[in-house]
Amino acid sequence: MSQTGVKSINYQFCIGCSSLTSLLLPTTVTSIADMAFENAPFTSVDLYSLTSLKAIGRKPFRACSSLTSIGGPNG
Repeated sequence: MSQTGVKSINYQFCIGCSSLTSLLLPTTVTSIADMAFENAPFTSVDLYSLTSLKAIGRKPFRACSSLTSIGGPNG
């Protein structure tokens, strides 16, 4: 994924990414769609660098059974 110009992470963006352990999102992301990271094997997610983030859809981390922490500017 290009690190410049990406504005949104689409619905089921990571579907089928069973070996993905981490993801670096560009600071230009303004929205994360419903279930964008469904079933992703992340253990933690850090949204602090997403300073342009305005909207997060419903259940963006649905069925992420390995996920133990999510951090971001608003807690």
